[in-house]
Amino acid sequence: MVPATAAGRRFRDELGRLNAAFADECEEVVLVVAGQALVLRG
Repeated sequence: MVPATAAGRRFRDELGRLNAAFADECEEVVLVVAGQALVLRG
């Protein structure tokens, strides 16, 4: 998904960096899509 505005793209990029930094501090990382859990770490 590509946001239509520069502000939207910046928000997406900053949120991605924040999520990555947060996951870096966690012992377990789980991605949930459509109710299905996928363990990425842990």
